[in-house]
Amino acid sequence: MAGTGTLLLGAPGTGRSTALIRRALDFVRAGNDAASVLLLAPGRLAADRLRQEFSERIGATVSSPPARAWHSYAFDLLRRAHAAGQLPGVAFEPRLLSGPEQDVLIGQMIETHRRGIGHPPAWPTDLGEALRTRGFRREIREFLDRCAEFDLNPDQVRELGRGMDHPEWVAAADFRVEYEQLRRLSMPHAYDPSALVHEAAAFLETHPEFVEQEHTRLRLILADDLQEASPAVVRLLGALYPAGLADPAELVLTACPDTVVQGFRGALPELLTGLERRLPALSGLRSVSLATSHRMPAGLVPAFERIAHRIPVVAGALTQRTPAQPTQPTEEQTDDVAPAGPAADQGDGAPEVLLVGSEQEELRLLSQLILEEYVLGGRGLEEMAVIVRNGSSLARIQRHLDADGIAATVPVAETPLREEPAVRPFLDALWILTDREEEAGARALDLLTSRLGGTSPSGLRRLRQTLRARELRAGGRRSGDELLLAALRQIDGTEASADGEQGPDLAGSGPGTAGLRRVGAVLAAGRAAMAEPDVSAENVLWALWEASGLAKTWEEASRGSGPVAQRAHRDLDAMVELFKSAERFAEQQTGAGVEQFLDYLDSQDLPMDTLAPVGGPSAAVSLLTPASAAGREWPVVIVSGVQDGVWPNLTVRGGLLAAPQLADAVFLGPEQAARVTHGMRVRETRVDELRMFAAAISRASQRLVVTAVADAETEPSELLAMLAPDQMQQPALTPVRRPMTLRGLVAELRRAAQDPQDPERALRAADCLARLALDDGAPDADAPGEGGPGEGGPVDDAAEGGAPRAPLPPVPGAHPEDWWGLAPLSSTEPALPAEKPVPVTPSRMEGIVRSPLDWFVAVSGGQAGTDLSRSLGTLIHEVAQDLPEAAGHELVGELRRRFEALRLPETWETEQTWQRAETMIRKFAQYAVDSRLKEGRRLAGIEGSFQVLVPGPARDALLTGRVDRLEVDQLGRYVVIDLKTGRHAPTKAQMAHHPQLAGYQVALAAGAGQAMAAQAARDGAEARDGADAGPSDAADPGDSPDAAASQQASGRRDGDPEVLELRGARLTELSGGAALVQLGTGTASYGNQQQEALGPEDQWAVELVQRCAELIAHERFQARHTEQNTGAHGLGCALPEICPLCASGRQVTQP
Repeated sequence: MAGTGTLLLGAPGTGRSTALIRRALDFVRAGNDAASVLLLAPGRLAADRLRQEFSERIGATVSSPPARAWHSYAFDLLRRAHAAGQLPGVAFEPRLLSGPEQDVLIGQMIETHRRGIGHPPAWPTDLGEALRTRGFRREIREFLDRCAEFDLNPDQVRELGRGMDHPEWVAAADFRVEYEQLRRLSMPHAYDPSALVHEAAAFLETHPEFVEQEHTRLRLILADDLQEASPAVVRLLGALYPAGLADPAELVLTACPDTVVQGFRGALPELLTGLERRLPALSGLRSVSLATSHRMPAGLVPAFERIAHRIPVVAGALTQRTPAQPTQPTEEQTDDVAPAGPAADQGDGAPEVLLVGSEQEELRLLSQLILEEYVLGGRGLEEMAVIVRNGSSLARIQRHLDADGIAATVPVAETPLREEPAVRPFLDALWILTDREEEAGARALDLLTSRLGGTSPSGLRRLRQTLRARELRAGGRRSGDELLLAALRQIDGTEASADGEQGPDLAGSGPGTAGLRRVGAVLAAGRAAMAEPDVSAENVLWALWEASGLAKTWEEASRGSGPVAQRAHRDLDAMVELFKSAERFAEQQTGAGVEQFLDYLDSQDLPMDTLAPVGGPSAAVSLLTPASAAGREWPVVIVSGVQDGVWPNLTVRGGLLAAPQLADAVFLGPEQAARVTHGMRVRETRVDELRMFAAAISRASQRLVVTAVADAETEPSELLAMLAPDQMQQPALTPVRRPMTLRGLVAELRRAAQDPQDPERALRAADCLARLALDDGAPDADAPGEGGPGEGGPVDDAAEGGAPRAPLPPVPGAHPEDWWGLAPLSSTEPALPAEKPVPVTPSRMEGIVRSPLDWFVAVSGGQAGTDLSRSLGTLIHEVAQDLPEAAGHELVGELRRRFEALRLPETWETEQTWQRAETMIRKFAQYAVDSRLKEGRRLAGIEGSFQVLVPGPARDALLTGRVDRLEVDQLGRYVVIDLKTGRHAPTKAQMAHHPQLAGYQVALAAGAGQAMAAQAARDGAEARDGADAGPSDAADPGDSPDAAASQQASGRRDGDPEVLELRGARLTELSGGAALVQLGTGTASYGNQQQEALGPEDQWAVELVQRCAELIAHERFQARHTEQNTGAHGLGCALPEICPLCASGRQVTQP
C-alpha cells in the first residue's frame, strides 16, 4: 500500500513548524503511540525546540527522543544496527568522530608527510608554502567533507581531477585514502560527521528488512526545514522510502527555499525539485502552500518580499512570498499585544534603518535600543536578539554589552577550547612541565601575564630588564623569553643556575616577583603530580587547578552580577570542558600521557560541539549569526553591521582545493562544470547572501531594526536600499543618545550640573545627583514606585504606612568627591624628594615637555598593554642586540626562530607581519654594513647604559638611559644609534632639535661614550674568560648584603653604571652626533636621520634636560594638547581614556 506524503511550503512565520507539531498531536490524540512519531530538524538546537514543544503539548514522557537532528538520526540507525549485529567489522559501539579529533588526525598526517615519513601526496608546487599552515589543514578538512557529502570515493575524485585538470584533487584523493586507513586502524568504530548520513543511507539501501522494521516502529515522520538538506540527507530520505515498501509511514515535510543558512555546509534548496521522484515508496507528494503570516508584522512583509523576489525560484517549491495577515488571533500568534513604550509606536512594524557615523557609535546604538526596549517598553532581555553576518563580530558586541551591564549570550563557542582565556594558562603550564624547549620561552611569558600570573606589562618589562642585565654581565646571549623560562625552572627546583647568578629576589617585592612566585608554586604542584605513578593529564590538571586558587575566586565572582560575574561563569564553564576533554582523552587513548593530551588539545582548530554555558543569566539578549538564529523568533530583532562588502559578502566560496568546482562537476557534469564562469559563481554567492539576509530579517515578530555605519571609508550595504527604499533615498545619521544606565545618567547629570549657560537646569541636575548620592531611606512623595505613579510601588507603600524604607546604596560617581578636578589633592608635595637629583630619560624627554601629565601617567603604569606592533619592535631589537654584526641570512634565520615562538595564527595578517619583520631585519643588516664601509664607523658597544648628573638652576637632573648601538667615527668621537621600528619618522626640520637625540649627546659630552665602551670591553673580556674557565660557583658580589647597603647609600642599583657629571654648563666636543635608523617606514631602504654633533654653542640641549627635571619635580602635572605638540615625531596622547583634554577622557561630560 503506497503511503502519503505532504510538502508544506511557506514563507517564514507562516506556521510550518507549528503545523508539524499540530499533525503530531492529532496523530497521538487519535490513539497512536507517541513513540511512533519522529520529528527531524537540520540541527540539534532546532530538534531540541521541537522536542520540548511536542513533549509539553502531549503532557507525557516518551521512551525515545521524539525529535532528532538529521545526523543524530543517522547515528541512531547505525547504533541500533550494531546492536542487532548488522555492522560487520565494528567490534565496539559506534561513536561519532568529533570535529577536533578529525582536525588533529589531519594535522598529524600533514606533519608526518612534511618530515618525509610515509608516502605524501603529490601536491602541486604552487601549494608548497601553504602545506605547513593551519589554514591548509582547514581546506583539506572541508574538501574531505564535501567528498563525503557527495558520496565520492577516491577513485572518482582522481578521475575528475585528471579530466578537469585539477591535480590538487588527485593529491587530495590520495590523502583521503591514507586518512581513511589511519582512521579505521586507530578508531574503527568512529564515523566522520560528514560521511555519517551516507553511511546510514548505504546501510538502509542494503538492508530492506531493517527499513521494514523502521516503518513498523515509526508511523509518522515529520521533517522540518528541508531547504537546509544536503544531498546526503535527501539520499537518506530516499533510502527510508524505497520502492516496493509495503506499508510506509506517513511523511510530512516543510521547506522555505528563500531562507537558507546552511549553504556553507552543503545545503542545496534545488534538491526540492523532483523530490517526489526520490521517494518512490510514496504514491505522490502533495504540496500545500501556507499563505498566512503569523509572525512578520504587516509592515515587514513587503520588505521581505523585496528581498525574496531577487532570489531565483526553485522549481516545484514555489512559496507565497507575500503572505497575508491573519484576520483574527490564532494559535500560531504568540504575542499580539505591543507593550507601552517604543514598541507601541512601531505602527505596522515596517523595518527601521538606522545609520551611524562609526563602529563605536553602532555599538552604543545597540545598547541604546536594547535598554530603551527594556526600560520603557517593558520587554525582557530574552525577547531581543542581535544578528550579525559574521561570527567574529559576536565577541566584540558581547564585550560592549557586558560593559553596559546588559546580559548577552552567544549560543555556540566561536573559538577552540585551547584559545579560551581561562584554559590557555593551564595548557602553557603543561607545556613547561613536559620540559619541551620549542616555544617554552614564549609560553613562560604568556603564563606570567595571564590571569594565573597576573604580572603587569610594566612589571614584566622591568623583570626582563633585570634578568637581561645579569645575562649580559655573564656574557650570555639568551633572549628575554629564555631567561624568564630559566627563572621559573629555578623557582620550582628543576633547573639550577649554570652561571653562578642568583635568581630573582623572591623574598622581596621587586617588579614581577609576585607573579613568578605564584606561577612557580603552581608549576611545583604540577611537577609533583607528574612524578606520581600512572600519571594522567587529568591528574596533573587537577593539581595545577587546586594550586592556582582560582576556583574560589571565580566561584565567588560568579555569584554576583554584571560583566565580572558573566566572565567568571564563562571561565568556569571552560575549565569544566577542559576536564571533560581530559577525561574523554584518557578513555579513548588508553596509556597516552600528558604530552599526547597536550598535542591533541593544542592542535585543535575547532571548538568541541558547543561550549554550552552551565551557569549564567537566564534572561539575556541573544547574539547570533543567521545560521544560529534559524527556526527561532523574537519580538525585537536588530540586524547589525550591514555594510558594503560585509553583507552581501561576494567573495567566492572555496579556496586552494577548489571545492565549488568539485560540486559543479558532481551536479552538472564535468563538461558543463567547465563552462561555469567566475561571474556565475559570484551570482550564486549573491543568492546565498540574500537567502541568509532574508532569514535574519524574518526572525522579528514585532520590531526589526537594521543598523549600518556610514562614514568616509565605509558605506551601507545595497541590501538596505532593497529593504527600505524610501528611508534610503535621503539617508541621515541617527543621533546616538546615552545608554539608559545609571552610569550614563550620572554622566548626563554631571554635565548639566556644571553647565553655566543654564543655572536653573544645573540646580535641578545637582538636586538629582544629591538624591542619588545621599539616599537616607526616607519616603519621597515625588518619587514614583517601581510600578509607576499610583500603582502601589514600594515607595508609595512606605509613605502610606509611615515606615521608612531601607536606604539604597549610593550610586557610584554621583557624589562630587568622586569627580575629577574637584577632589582635594592627596598631597601637595613634589613627586620626588628635593634632596635627590631628578631622573630624566632621553626617550621620554619629548613627552615630558609636550604634556607632563602624559609622562606622569605613563611612568606610573597607566598605559596600554603591549600590542603586536610593540612586540614586533622588541623582537627586532633583541635580534639586533644579540647579533649586532651578523650577516643578513643569519639575522633572518634567528628572527624566524623567535618569530615562530610567538605562535601567531597562520593567517594572511600573520604573513604580512612576518614580511614586515623580515624587511626590518634586512634593513638593519644593510645599515650595519653601510656603517662600517660607507660611514667608516666601528661598533663600540650594544645596549650600553649611562648615568650623567646635569646640574641645574632649580633642580639637578640625573640623565639615565640605554642606547641600542654605540659607534666610533673616524675622528674617535662617539655616535649614538637608536633603532626605530615604527611606521612614522620625524621631519628633517624636527631632527635638528630632536629631544631624545639631544639627551644622548648631552650624555656623550659628559664622557658617557668612553664609559660605555670601556664597560663593553670589560664585559667581553669577562665572557671570554668565563668561557675558558667554565661556570663560576661564586655569587655575584652585587647580591651580597654589604654590596646592597653600599648601593642603597649611593642611590645606585645592581648593574647601574657609574654616575658621571657634566662639568660646566656648556657642551664639549666629545660627541660625534646621534642618529635615528628608521627600519619600519615604508621606504625600500633604511632611513638614517642624523642629528649633527652639538658643540659649546648648543646650550639649548642642556637647558632642555634641566627643564625636563623641573617639570618632573613639580607637584602638579599639566595636560597640554595643541596642534604643535600633539603627535610630533609620531607621538600621541599616552592614555586618552583618562586625559581631561581628550574627548574620550572627559569623565564629567562623557555619557
